[in-house]
Amino acid sequence: MSPIASAAAAVERALPRRPARRLPAPSRPIVVDALGLLAGIDLGITLVLGVSAESTGSLHAPGDLATAAGRLTGLFAGYAMVFVFGLVARFGPL
Repeated sequence: MSPIASAAAAVERALPRRPARRLPAPSRPIVVDALGLLAGIDLGITLVLGVSAESTGSLHAPGDLATAAGRLTGLFAGYAMVFVFGLVARFGPL
């Protein structure tokens, strides 16, 4: 055995072996679709409740439509932040 081959074999034995790669988890499209549908329904219910909370009398003054639109936008943004927080936290069912 040549000195180069024995040195290469010694280096290969000295290096730690990498652990075997884990395969990704199988996809669950039915669960993903069901949770997406549930999130959409919840968002719809939340926005309908937000619209129903606005009184028609408060929408007659100038600028009140913009205020109502801002409230709904804030409600949507708050709901979206809760949803994003659940995704970032890697909540199990999501």
